Amino acid sequence: MQSNICPLHTTETELAQSFKRLRDAASGADRLEAEIALAWDLRQRDSRRARALVAPVLKAARKTATTLRAYLIEAEIACLFDEQNAADAALSRAEMLILQLNPDAILQGDTLLCKAFLQALRGDLINGSKTLEQCIEIYATCADPLRELIGIAWFCYLESFQNPESCRARLAMLKLRAPQFAHQPALAAYIYAAEGMANFWRNPSLAVALELKATIASGQAGIRRLAINCDMNASWILHSLGDLEAASECIERVVSEANESGWPTSICTSQTRLGALLRDLGSLDQSRAALESAIAIFPNSQSSVAIANAHSTLGHTLFLQGELPAAIKNYERSIAICRQSQTFDNLIEALIDYARTLSAANKLDPALQA
Repeated sequence: MQSNICPLHTTETELAQSFKRLRDAASGADRLEAEIALAWDLRQRDSRRARALVAPVLKAARKTATTLRAYLIEAEIACLFDEQNAADAALSRAEMLILQLNPDAILQGDTLLCKAFLQALRGDLINGSKTLEQCIEIYATCADPLRELIGIAWFCYLESFQNPESCRARLAMLKLRAPQFAHQPALAAYIYAAEGMANFWRNPSLAVALELKATIASGQAGIRRLAINCDMNASWILHSLGDLEAASECIERVVSEANESGWPTSICTSQTRLGALLRDLGSLDQSRAALESAIAIFPNSQSSVAIANAHSTLGHTLFLQGELPAAIKNYERSIAICRQSQTFDNLIEALIDYARTLSAANKLDPALQA
């Protein structure tokens, strides 16, 4: 079964064409396909509107390629809204339709890409990378060569956090295949994002410039989640360099974009970064308010890495305010979540700060055991 080729990501010009196609579409199958194509383009630009467009298709649950793509849209959006059960259910139904319909390589690859997206958003970069490798193999056989290149670039982005040297070598090979990548915003976004993080330790100033270029390209391609993350990466690097004014400019955009998206984890993470920046600017009360706002998004979470970071960052602010018992409580909460979710990098940092706070509170034995 063949599917209409929906670009993986679209420019504003292509988005306008999708709106026009819907306006011009007659009733029946043509209009239905136009609605799903528009929803695909809007899935990160305007998730709520995209979700409304796919809802009737999901309710009808017909065994068609259009329904399969609707499930992929729903899975991605549900994950962005932290509705993990709904995301898993939609992806499972898409995978069932893959078996029943045997669609072309584009839909098969897009389904694997959706699975990798869910894994990566949950912090499982290892399995996300493995799934992405399978996706790239399928994209290599499809009728849209840009998909394979974007898949490789996204793999590089995930790799940049785990193996920067390998990422840089892979990016060099990718650029040889796509020397004009800057003219493709989606491809450019992932290349700049990967290159920025891979150069963080070697050349942080270059990393900032690349992450900001990735932010712009992501916005042009409608990849809002990546745009938010790259702007946040730039803010984090600038913060670490001591350029708090430039970091503030980035984080203001991040908070605005995250709030507009409505995605809980993005909002939580942006508030945490804001809280950390306000702390180092000396605005401890404002820092505390931002961090408490972040934690309130997932008050009972047992596994959210974003909440673990928020608790740890709040612990630091409370430590500076001299509220050691409250700081200790927040570090303990962060450590418990890190252990539950097996995020060991965050765990190490939280344990160090926890021990320091226990020592300041004259709890020397617990500090040595931490």
